[in-house]
Formats: sequence, structure tokens, C-alpha cells
Amino acid sequence: MNIFTIYGSPGSGKTTLAVKLASRLSQSKKKNCGVLFAGMTPSPLSYVFPSLSERDIPSIGFNLSKENMSEDDLFSTLISPSQNSYLCFAGYSCFDTPGSYPETDIKRCKQFIKLFSENVDYLFIDASSDIHSSILSQAAMLTPSEKICVVSRNIKGCAWVNSCRTNVSSAPSDETVVLSDTSGFDTELSLEYRNVEYKHKYVFPYSTDIYTQYQSGKLLDRNSAKTESSLESMIQMVEQYGQQIS
Repeated sequence: MNIFTIYGSPGSGKTTLAVKLASRLSQSKKKNCGVLFAGMTPSPLSYVFPSLSERDIPSIGFNLSKENMSEDDLFSTLISPSQNSYLCFAGYSCFDTPGSYPETDIKRCKQFIKLFSENVDYLFIDASSDIHSSILSQAAMLTPSEKICVVSRNIKGCAWVNSCRTNVSSAPSDETVVLSDTSGFDTELSLEYRNVEYKHKYVFPYSTDIYTQYQSGKLLDRNSAKTESSLESMIQMVEQYGQQIS
């Protein structure tokens, strides 16, 4: 049961990082990996699986309102790419709104996260940037997990981290920070200047090929050599953390 909660400022690359880590780990290590998209709108499932009809994308909304969820309930919401049976995704559908389903609570959301994590080797949760308006994201932050904070290259990204992070995390200095899109950005100086604390630091270059994949709905395609190299160190971190808690 290895859970990684990825959060950060809007547009920092949280979704892309979650998809790339899970895809890379499932393909190269043959580990069962799950990705849970905690944000409701817009649903990342629509652009991770652009070939699916929007009506054919299952939603976790109804199951989150259940008092007791079963494995069958979980499995009914999962989507797996045809080219990788070790990888699965869950999230809201494209048409969901806060009023689409009966209300849920932190307890039920944490139950869903626990059930999902028990059925995969690694679970990556893509939390909403607006954590306080997403109860599933709040539950993810309260669930024991490795927190990964994604910081975009600009001053606004660093400012968001400092303003939001202390409210959602009890110990920011125990978290892993991932710097996204660092070209032309003095990462060391900016992190020090903005007082961003971290336990480990990694760089995830949001390169042109990744941006093209994101825009064209091909995040599950093969990575460039540069992307593979940057992901490798983070994959090692994920595996090390898994060994510590196994």
C-alpha cells in the first residue's frame, strides 16, 4: 500500500507527473499502478483517454457517497489503457458537478483511497489545486502518504506553495518538492528566497514533447530520452519509499 499524493499550484504539471510516474513504473517495473484524479472539473480522464466517448467515462462520484464500498464498486470505476494492463485510472466524469451525486464526507473519501491502495502496488493521487473546495483532495492530504509538491517555475508558483502549503500539510519540510519547467529559472535561489522547505528535490523538465503529448491527448505515449532520465530518479525515490513502509 504505497500512496503518493501530488499537489501544487495550477498548471504546475501535477496531472502530467502523476500519469508519467505511474505509466513509467507500471511499464518498466511491471507494478500495478493506479492514478486517482481528485479534482472534478475539468476531468483529466477526458484528455488522458480522448478516444473514449464522454458518456463512456465512469465516475467515482456515486461510489464516494456510499457508506460501505466494495471491490466491485471500485473496479466498476476503473479505466485501463489497452496497451498497459498494469495501469488503471479513476476520477470524475466530464459531466459531473458538485450536485451530481449525494454528498460525501472525509471518512468515505478516505475509505475509497484505502480500498484503491489495497488493490494496487502504487497509488498516485492527483489532488486539486483548489484543495479546500475538493473533499477528495482534502481526504488525500489527510491520508498517510508521501506528499509530493509540484512547484512551477514562476514566482507565482512559489508564492502559491508558501500560502497554501502550510494550511494543508503539517510538515512541509518532510515533503518532496518537484520543480517543473525549470528552463531559465534559478531554482536554488528562488527556493531559498521564497523559503520553500523540502526533504528531497527533483527537477521535472516540462519539455516541448511532454507539452505536445498533453495538448494532443497522448500522455500515455513513450517518453523522450530527456523525460526518461528525469523520471528515473523519481522512480527510485518511489521505490525506496515503498521499501521503507512495506
